[in-house]
Amino acid sequence: MNQTVSDYRFKFSVVTAVYNVEPYLAEAIESILTQDIGFEESVEIILVDDGSTDRSGAICDEYQQKFPDNIKVIHKENGGASSARNEGIRHASGRFVSFMDADDKLTPETLSAVYDFFIQSENQIDLVSVPIYYFEKRDTGHKLNYKYDTESPQIIDLTKQYSYVQMHISSSFIRRALLNENTFDTSLRYAEDAKAIMSLLLNNPKYGVVPAGRYMYRTRSALDSALNVSKHRKEWYIDSLKYYTFWALDESERRLGYIPDFVQYIKEVCQEFRVLYDNIQGTTPYCVKRVAVLNCWGKMRSWGNHMVHHAIYYKQNYSYFGIIEALSGAPFDVSFISFDDIRENKDLLNDFDVIINVGDADTAQSGGENWANPEILTAVRKFVYNGGGFIGVGEPAAHQWQGKFFQLDDILGVEEERGFNLNTDKYNWEEHRDHFILEDTDGTVDFGEGKKNIFALPDTKILIQKDQEVQMAVKTFGKGRGVYISGLPYSFKNSRILYRSVLWSAAAEDELHRWFSSNYNVEVHAYVKNGKYCVVNNTYEPQDTTVYTGDGKSFEIHLSANEIRWYQI
Repeated sequence: MNQTVSDYRFKFSVVTAVYNVEPYLAEAIESILTQDIGFEESVEIILVDDGSTDRSGAICDEYQQKFPDNIKVIHKENGGASSARNEGIRHASGRFVSFMDADDKLTPETLSAVYDFFIQSENQIDLVSVPIYYFEKRDTGHKLNYKYDTESPQIIDLTKQYSYVQMHISSSFIRRALLNENTFDTSLRYAEDAKAIMSLLLNNPKYGVVPAGRYMYRTRSALDSALNVSKHRKEWYIDSLKYYTFWALDESERRLGYIPDFVQYIKEVCQEFRVLYDNIQGTTPYCVKRVAVLNCWGKMRSWGNHMVHHAIYYKQNYSYFGIIEALSGAPFDVSFISFDDIRENKDLLNDFDVIINVGDADTAQSGGENWANPEILTAVRKFVYNGGGFIGVGEPAAHQWQGKFFQLDDILGVEEERGFNLNTDKYNWEEHRDHFILEDTDGTVDFGEGKKNIFALPDTKILIQKDQEVQMAVKTFGKGRGVYISGLPYSFKNSRILYRSVLWSAAAEDELHRWFSSNYNVEVHAYVKNGKYCVVNNTYEPQDTTVYTGDGKSFEIHLSANEIRWYQI
């Protein structure tokens, strides 16, 4: 029997499986209480205590006493997340249901944004998803958030956008009428949520994406969350392939009589993960140079500085994030160091080949007044003079002090006019586009918004200038080299520019053709210890390239869209 709107007491039921999450549970619940859709009139929370041995169950009861009309608590013997979710569904009276983990949270506008799009798209979709963002140990967006890179909500049609398959139940909101106490397969340890979603998508391959909402996924500092633990186990990949992917293939044939492209895509991705795991486990990839990213945070934020280049919310920082993202896929051994690290360890910089400093002046990214410290300036100048490389992006080493703005202008070869150098000769504007750094670059270079009023010093070699404002320049300093770039948002082309900049600044141009692709859309990753390497097409288009192996030998290859091809060394 079809249910009507009047059959539902609430707009949303938030089902949460609770198991030994005492330190985090209250924060998760509070994120639902503060939803701007109006908690008491629109939302119920169903807390399923799955046999907790800490105070989690008591915390559930305390919140139920505060909101007896909106919060239901179910205490049961431990049976796993699937069992708890199924139990929660049985008691759900909301028109739409979500499954928030007990240590995560939703941003305040999430439920209202999701509800509005459900109503707007009535009778078209059964599921809506929101982007996932990490917090606590990491503070980045999920790598698959690209499908939310729109200004407004939209409907995804998997028959046309087959690579946009939704797999995360936690960031999904589903019509209650489509759920039952058997929605989650209790026999599975892994991929049970992806299987539940796939079952819905096979019936209706259209679903909504709402960029305005956010599911906040806690990556615990203790490294004991499900995401941190499960996906480092081989069983995750094996079981996902066996009980999710193969099931999806069989179920497609049974329901539809054929296998849709989005199901075939899932099969290929799972198989790629399995091959990747088998080939690289226990090893690290080949790294050509040691790179230090110098900022005020150092290891405190580590790769938490990373954000995918689609993160338009931080447009002013996209050069910084672009650099970090480019480094994440490059064959460099990357460390994050702080100015305090340099002060505390006089020999620290000896561990690196290249230093990168990027960001606007007087920010924690670039360093601010740290560049007025003679100890820092001496250490960095000594490092470069003795043969190290220094790459500055944006306003690197910038702080107005002693008549200078760029405190390392003698290394970078450029300065920014801020009214203190108006009488300085500025006649060096000749471009040298045939430089090693730009050899792979066809057409224009995207510097983003770049920087204004950057001029070159007399001994500097300008690679690119626009309207007598330097965009990229290089200079030697003693035995070392400096590179200046006005901005570098993430792209495959810009990643190649950064790659070549690192090699040139380290005087390592002869190391370019080692585990290298002549096409910047294609990457080569070598796992020398395991005797294997792979060639990866990062695009949705076929690509041709010349691949160079570790001994400098090369061969031609044609790759299909998104193809990964493995070889023995």
